[in-house]
Amino acid sequence: MKVFLSLVLFLFPYLGWAQSQPVLKPVSASELYVPIGFDDNDTNVQVVFEGIFPNSCYLRAEPKVEISGKKIKIQPQAYVRSGPCLTVLIPYQQEINLGMLEGGDYEVQISKAGQTVTAILPIEEARSEETDNYLYAPIRHARLISKKDRLLRLEGEFTNSCMKLKEIQIYVPSDQVVILLPIAEYDQKEGEVCAERLIPFVTDIHIDEETAPPGRYLFHIRSIGGNALNFIEDL
Repeated sequence: MKVFLSLVLFLFPYLGWAQSQPVLKPVSASELYVPIGFDDNDTNVQVVFEGIFPNSCYLRAEPKVEISGKKIKIQPQAYVRSGPCLTVLIPYQQEINLGMLEGGDYEVQISKAGQTVTAILPIEEARSEETDNYLYAPIRHARLISKKDRLLRLEGEFTNSCMKLKEIQIYVPSDQVVILLPIAEYDQKEGEVCAERLIPFVTDIHIDEETAPPGRYLFHIRSIGGNALNFIEDL
């Protein structure tokens, strides 16, 4: 009996630790956002989804992604602890990096509110061997600074004194996605010496209601090197 009690006392901390380990479970997304404009030489095609956890015991986990032919199946997942839990709703968003995809239209399926919904992700044929169609500015941060004035702020750093921001193109391909292309240029004047140094820049963009009516959007901002920033916000 003493041996049994000693064994229980010895194992008790480990049993408690095992029970407290979170369990990986499938969950549902509340919305799926599919940016467009990717080519078959883009190295990091992305889609984004958001969801709401019912309490504080849910922890974000990597979704399960299966690509078969022209179908992409996404199953959101979460780690769930046994508790105690705070009964508060916890919104979250998650990027899915799909890597490089062949050209064509892909069916993206995701679990939403207990059902499977489908969206189309078009991958175009690249017009050149370059990864990007433009020289994009190196964007580091992007956020909505004023809902009332519908102002979006982009921040970044150029690494050469002859680089500058040329223009920002805005596309709204659907009622859910706003795409911003911050196009840079290398502008070396005659006799100018271009120096390698960090040059921070900030620019604000007004998005009028004609371009993007009031609603909830994924803001997808391209950046240099095949990168992109994503955030979801009401506008």
